[in-house]
Amino acid sequence: MSFPEPWPAPARHRTLLLLALACLALEAATLTRYGWFRDEFYYLACADHPAVGYVDQPPLSIWLLAGWRALFGESLVALRLLPALVGAATVYLTGALAAALGGSRAAQAIAAVAALATPTLLGTFHYYSMNSFDLLLWLVAFHLWVRALRTGASGEWLGLGGVLGLGLLDKISVLWLLAGIAGGLLLTSHRRLLARPAPWLGAALALALFSPYVLWNAAHQWPTLEFMRNATGRKMVATGPLEFWSRQLLVMNPANALVWLPGLAWLLFDRDGKRWRPLGLAFAIVAGILMLGGRSRASYLAPAYLALFAAGGVALERWLAGRRGAWALGAVVALVVAIGALIAPLALPLLPVEHFIAYSRALGLAPGTEEHHRMGIGWRARGRASPRKSARTPRSSARTTARRGRWKCSAARGDCDRCSRGTTTSGSGARRRGRSESS
Repeated sequence: MSFPEPWPAPARHRTLLLLALACLALEAATLTRYGWFRDEFYYLACADHPAVGYVDQPPLSIWLLAGWRALFGESLVALRLLPALVGAATVYLTGALAAALGGSRAAQAIAAVAALATPTLLGTFHYYSMNSFDLLLWLVAFHLWVRALRTGASGEWLGLGGVLGLGLLDKISVLWLLAGIAGGLLLTSHRRLLARPAPWLGAALALALFSPYVLWNAAHQWPTLEFMRNATGRKMVATGPLEFWSRQLLVMNPANALVWLPGLAWLLFDRDGKRWRPLGLAFAIVAGILMLGGRSRASYLAPAYLALFAAGGVALERWLAGRRGAWALGAVVALVVAIGALIAPLALPLLPVEHFIAYSRALGLAPGTEEHHRMGIGWRARGRASPRKSARTPRSSARTTARRGRWKCSAARGDCDRCSRGTTTSGSGARRRGRSESS
């Protein structure tokens, strides 16, 4: 079966590089405002005890932090520089994905601007966590999947499997992406590719890379499953479909719907987008899993939008061709940037705390939570100790950790059976600390 446009368009490196640098500059300008985020203490504590598994997450982000800290120290600036760089790379590669789908300069710029103007992405790249790497790894997986769909080469499938395996070692939500990829292949004519060994070898490689964490869980009576069950049942607030999608519009920038909705339509229904239909189906599958789950954070779907931004750039570039179309494209970009700037203070510490609270209330978007508890910001008033002293607590006291870091989880309350029995994070015997972020 033949498809039009078998080769990608050239990436407009200068345009994409400027937008990536704009992301880096924005993150750098706010690098230390509002001080430490509570989870960053937790990551530093885990980095003291490298292991192949932790109760609430796989080890990749901890390994990366341990190496980064050995090179640059553990100051707040050093800690946050890495996710800021990851953010710049994500903006660049989102535009480059539009090129891989056949889009030229306008499509690439629209895709990159959409990523840059997304509040949940800006907020994620502001502090250290596994989530920034998760976004980048999903995006790299999309690039490799597009290449595999175009060429069918074994090397592309193996590369995709390797990236998916690393993604699973960073955050197990990559299993949603695997489900989306499987569904996207099975529900389109691309299912013929499954008759070849390459996709299966890629899947085997992904599972092989993930297996150390699975084996660690099996050896410790599956503590991650217990953590996830407790987080779902006791921590996360239930959300219905309407609330789920209304939150999606807000955290992804409402104006970005002018980009990702055309992208989804182009992938699913347009003849020109037929070659890449599996990407649209993958988004629909992942969104369906999260919506039906009923207790998902709005940000969980964020990585899947990156493919829609790229597709949306291509769709708008083709649908709005000509002089009048150029004006329409400019209006879309201007609106995305304007709304993104308006809500950026909700994602980044651009304003003093008092002004931020007043500003968010003026917008009718007072700070809220998707959990059953609320957390404050700022650590200066809670102690003058160094990050190392604040984060390192006696191994025998999960309650001490919860008190110092304000981490709220079943382990800190003594409700987690394995934590209360002394389940450890690693072979060194470091007791598990609770934290607010779910795997």
